Amino acid sequence: MELPPYWQDLCDVGKLESAGWLFCGSLNAERATGGIEDGNPPFEVGVSQFDMDYLHVVNWEKAAEIARDSGKTETYNGVPYISIDTAVAEDLLFMVPEPKSPHGSDVTPDGKYVIVSGKLDPHITGYSFEKIMGAIDSGAGTTDDYGIRVLPFDDVMVAQIEVGFGPLHTQFSADGIAYTSLFLDNAG
Repeated sequence: MELPPYWQDLCDVGKLESAGWLFCGSLNAERATGGIEDGNPPFEVGVSQFDMDYLHVVNWEKAAEIARDSGKTETYNGVPYISIDTAVAEDLLFMVPEPKSPHGSDVTPDGKYVIVSGKLDPHITGYSFEKIMGAIDSGAGTTDDYGIRVLPFDDVMVAQIEVGFGPLHTQFSADGIAYTSLFLDNAG
């Protein structure tokens, strides 16, 4: 599937309730390339100008059906793919604002929540899969520069918890405890 030129980072697939969906963080919604010699901000500054980047929400199960059965693919160098336009028209791809410079997108074992950590935000942010589906079904949101629907942050976010500087990944124990690693901070 063709994706916009944001930098897709680490992804996780849905489980149980969210099975058939993929959640992939991205950074550089600014599409910065750097180039101080050309009067642009340094690359690291350029990719951190916006407060939010985008969590990609992909209905990969439906995308596989479309690619296999409908002939709604295009080909580049002999490789078939679903274009952004088709992904939008077929409700395969959505965006959710996420705190800047995200790194981990982790789905809870029950598949009900997606936990996102942003290296430049001291919080982990939890999104409800049920609320994401509600926002999709309601038609809520705006669009990005590529025509992809951006779901309203406040409609799909359920909690932000401050954990320390540079949160990366959240993993879950068998008894439901969440553990988040930190890049810049020591926390006990």
